[in-house]
Amino acid sequence: MASAAALGQVEPAEAGVASGLLSTFHEFGASIGVATVSSVAAASLAGSDATGFQAAFLVAAIAALAAAVVAGLAIPRAGR
Repeated sequence: MASAAALGQVEPAEAGVASGLLSTFHEFGASIGVATVSSVAAASLAGSDATGFQAAFLVAAIAALAAAVVAGLAIPRAGR
């Protein structure tokens, strides 16, 4: 679905470049996400309980919600 939305408006002559950009940003986003969540978890693990992981998952949930809102606003709707 994301690939179709991202590549749907691209001219066939530029499909390879657009696909490469999509893959690059997908990998970059995943690595930043993992680094952020693990950093929050590690910084929050002062004690022996699991509060660090709760904080990390809260940050991940907030980031996912923000990404969903941005995607909802950025992806053109059909019929416009």
